[in-house]
Amino acid sequence: MEGADIGIVGPRTPEMEHIASVLREDWAGAELYLVNALGRDGTTRPDRVARLVRSIRGRSSRAAIVVVLDESNPAALRAAREAGATSYLGTREAGNDEAIHWRVSDVVQRPEASAPEPISPPRVTPLAAPTDAEAAAARAAIESAMGGLPSPAERVARAAEWIRVDSPLLRHPGSGRLDARRIAAVLGVPVSRLAGAAGVSQQALSARPDSTKAQSGLQPIARAIAALEEFLPADHVQMWLNTPLQRLGGETPLAMIADGRAEVLARAIERALEGGSE
Repeated sequence: MEGADIGIVGPRTPEMEHIASVLREDWAGAELYLVNALGRDGTTRPDRVARLVRSIRGRSSRAAIVVVLDESNPAALRAAREAGATSYLGTREAGNDEAIHWRVSDVVQRPEASAPEPISPPRVTPLAAPTDAEAAAARAAIESAMGGLPSPAERVARAAEWIRVDSPLLRHPGSGRLDARRIAAVLGVPVSRLAGAAGVSQQALSARPDSTKAQSGLQPIARAIAALEEFLPADHVQMWLNTPLQRLGGETPLAMIADGRAEVLARAIERALEGGSE
């Protein structure tokens, strides 16, 4: 094989193809994945980058995983690291060939070096004051351990991510539950058309669109909408949902939702966004 075996996960943008071409010039034989965790607006959602990295790490424990993300978001950086990423490229670094070489060369050539080495405890002579070298080693060990602790900004960002509300525009402002009326407005259909998918009668859903009984049926529909809105302009979502697709046997995505197959559709969209096959 000529060049490195580089897998691109996420949207294959010209920028990602360029990064891969830069790496193929210099390194061969390494198992390397590039993960595009940037949304259309250039930001990175922590939950999305964690999902993408875990999907790779679950298949290979030794692969080098380099994430392209919004480096100004400490929660995204932490999510990538905790999910098993080896390194990352910020948006500015991703456009600089020398920065790509500098950032990625070590992990591509020696992917096993990405695992942190254990810190050896300083050896202190019993009943004697530590030597200068032992004291220096102890201070270095403490500083290294403290370096792995989250900063105040990272702690705040992690807390904000924990209390974040998924799909807030699709939820009832009072109950916090998914609201069939709001979902129907995004899909461009009457609320009654979602009754079958929600598993309740048309009368019940119209009377109480945030019914607790409808939540399990509305959840995959909300997931599909959230995934579509991540990469499609808002005015293109309804167009895509009403377009017969060859991969769906000529059926429209909206028909799948109305027939109670929103879970199948949501999984297909999520796999496509992660770079997999439908």
